[in-house]
Amino acid sequence: MHHSVQVVLIDANSFARVAEMVTLLTMFKREMIMPKDKEREPQEPGIWHFREVPRGAIVKAKIGAALDGLSVKAYIIKLVEAHWVEMEKKGLLPRGK
Repeated sequence: MHHSVQVVLIDANSFARVAEMVTLLTMFKREMIMPKDKEREPQEPGIWHFREVPRGAIVKAKIGAALDGLSVKAYIIKLVEAHWVEMEKKGLLPRGK
């Protein structure tokens, strides 16, 4: 198997522009991966395990999730977030950001 190598000669101005673009792209990629503002970084998700959940609640959650086209987890989070909005409106919870 033969490999070919292509050499392209460019002038100093073109090289400087390409180097600047590579630097900007590297910085952009770094910003996307590691934002400077640590508060903007999403926190690592936590884990909840529930024990002794009534079977009827499990069945109803599965039915509700299926009717909404969501996973049970997404369905429960949706319900809880809606409840939090109501609690914020009543002044029982601090307003979300």
